[in-house]
Amino acid sequence: AAVRALRPAGGQVTLAFVLKELRDSKEARYQGGGLDKRTREDFSSRSLKIEAALGSRQIHLITPDELRQWLQRLRRGGLDGKSSPLAQRTVLNYRNVLAEVFSHAVRERYCPENPLERLAPEEYKALGGERAERDLDSITALEIDEARALLTTAAMPEYRPLLGSLVLRLFCGLRTAEVCKLDWSEVHWTEENP
Repeated sequence: AAVRALRPAGGQVTLAFVLKELRDSKEARYQGGGLDKRTREDFSSRSLKIEAALGSRQIHLITPDELRQWLQRLRRGGLDGKSSPLAQRTVLNYRNVLAEVFSHAVRERYCPENPLERLAPEEYKALGGERAERDLDSITALEIDEARALLTTAAMPEYRPLLGSLVLRLFCGLRTAEVCKLDWSEVHWTEENP
């Protein structure tokens, strides 16, 4: 067990090495059209901040306690531990980046296990912010009358630029982010099979 933990099959690498490896991978996916710009930039920004804080550590030696303390510090005193606390959603985003990094490190055999997986489920949730879980029960589909009122308002001249976007979201199931990336030349509504 000690040999497996202290001499990982993938070699001894730092957290900074793994973060750069993932940034390069995301950059290649972005250049190939498989990743949107915002996702690439968000990961890059957060990973550089994680690297500044923990990057010199050998990834196979990072403990659940270190990650727990760092995420708690974000919530209490920002990235430097002395600033304003970060919002719970921001802490959750950092935790998610760490989870992705350690999952990658396990796949590449840089470390034998993901230290975040050794945290209790409740503790893992709490490290994403006190209310990191969303209340999905309050989200419901629009009633027919609500959709009718929304479309009627969107058909008014001052709101007409919203109409196409709303129709796609209501009737085609596209998410807002998907509609924002859509080029209208891709919508072939006049064809026999639009």
